Amino acid sequence: MAPDQNFNHYGVLPNVRPSGNLELHLRCLVRFQRAVLSELRSRTGLPLKQRVKAWKQGFSSKAWVLYRLQENDARQYLPDLASAGKSYRINGFSNPIIGNKLVLSRLLHAHDIPHPEVVSVIHKGKLMAENGPIRDQGIKQTLLDTLEHHPHQVFRPSWSGGGEGVFFLDRIDSELQLNGHEISADEVCNLLSRLDRYLATAFVDQAEYARSIYAGSTNTMRFLSLWDVDRNEPFIAAVSHRFGSSRSAPIDNWHQGRGGICAAVDAQTSTLGPAWRLGQDDQPVCESSHYE
Repeated sequence: MAPDQNFNHYGVLPNVRPSGNLELHLRCLVRFQRAVLSELRSRTGLPLKQRVKAWKQGFSSKAWVLYRLQENDARQYLPDLASAGKSYRINGFSNPIIGNKLVLSRLLHAHDIPHPEVVSVIHKGKLMAENGPIRDQGIKQTLLDTLEHHPHQVFRPSWSGGGEGVFFLDRIDSELQLNGHEISADEVCNLLSRLDRYLATAFVDQAEYARSIYAGSTNTMRFLSLWDVDRNEPFIAAVSHRFGSSRSAPIDNWHQGRGGICAAVDAQTSTLGPAWRLGQDDQPVCESSHYE
């Protein structure tokens, strides 16, 4: 019996929608376009001859310098061209779930996976408490109510990355501070009323060791997990630890020369290796300790 006949036998309409490969292909093209634009804005100063050599192997001039491919084996690194052209296909149509911080938070909550609690969301300038009344009780009242239970909050776009648009709001006694600067409740409300597709999460205190290295930012870890096709299970392939600086604070972003530093972590011993940061000219600088 043909598949369609089998569906019809049970009164089920078969799925005849396209596979979606065209959409995934187009999204990969957009990523490729962004990679090209990033290359045009590169400040590495790499000579044209070396740039052409990097392009032929699929690397941007920034990656060529960062990975020190003039010395290292390029076969040990993932080319930018391959990443831009194929990485979106890895998660496929699950990418919107992973990319949307609000949806991802609710998914993690459903599976009891620890993550920063969502305090409120902003939709077209309206602030709504995550667990508050559905009716709009006014942005100022909602803000004061959430700060009563969560005096330290992190605001960020629900769909973004790279630290863009992130800011910290703290209530200390009866005063408010935004990224460490005093601000009134009315000024905060004026700022929030201009935002859309934002969310606020409870601030998570970092471990003492991370605070002791640099206390002016939230210092995060990054885990690269891959799938072992032989064992049919995931494994951790690499770990890195980022730390902020006075230039990147209150976040730890180090790309585009924003001032943060990044150190490899030995997954077996949990030991931090040498740290790297990007200078103003996108040149990598090695540090044996935090430079501030």
